[in-house]
Amino acid sequence: MLTLHEPVHFLDGSMVFRRFKKLTAALKTKASSRNYDGSVSTWAQSSTDSGSLKRIMVFGDSNAFRPDNNNTCWPSLLENKDPLHLKVFNESCDGRTTRYDIGEFNGLRVIASTLAAHAPLDYVVVMLGTNDVKSKYGPPSVADIVSGMGQILHVIDLHGGCAKPILLTPPPLGNVTSGELASAQSRIPPVAAEYRSLAINRDIRIVDIHTILDVVTDLESDKIHLNASGRQNVADAVWTNLQEMTPPPEHIAPSVRTCSAEL
Repeated sequence: MLTLHEPVHFLDGSMVFRRFKKLTAALKTKASSRNYDGSVSTWAQSSTDSGSLKRIMVFGDSNAFRPDNNNTCWPSLLENKDPLHLKVFNESCDGRTTRYDIGEFNGLRVIASTLAAHAPLDYVVVMLGTNDVKSKYGPPSVADIVSGMGQILHVIDLHGGCAKPILLTPPPLGNVTSGELASAQSRIPPVAAEYRSLAINRDIRIVDIHTILDVVTDLESDKIHLNASGRQNVADAVWTNLQEMTPPPEHIAPSVRTCSAEL
């Protein structure tokens, strides 16, 4: 409870106003620790604390970009979990791979420039691997795909400043019968398994959406892209992991931004 610790005597108008402003500011700071959904944010701090806003970049493919890269893609749903303390930059692109193709489709070629565009960052969430198993790229072996993801994580280490990477396993595919991902549903589980090992070896956080999502209830009719339920489930899973990764506010130095020099 917020209380005034000194006895109240007769005060002139200016002193009453100053005390009222101080009490109101304290109440606003206290209220800002609550998320829009009513839960309490573990990283909520005073609005004057420069460390209170967490900057997150999502680097993904169409399942992070669609359906609009705006209000209903899962990165936007994530930001809506706590818009007072989260700023999410969605740097995702339809068709993006870890290191195949050209331009924006080649994640390894553009990851450094996107990191620079949004620096400083606290977290980089990587959601790639589905497009890598397309027939037009070979398809590559599981080892080749995981190697490409390893290179992307290495670039984050080199150019991401203090940003902590969060790796997402590729979502499951349904029974795809045509197109470049025909029969690819059998090629995704080994990639997901090796991503788990990669995360363990690099000591980074992994969100196993391949296990979380259901091919019946979380995918569009094309059996490739996330539907509204799937997008919400991914946002929920990433949000839970972010909460777990964030130290309590009293352990955060508000005005100093530091990170390990190790790569």
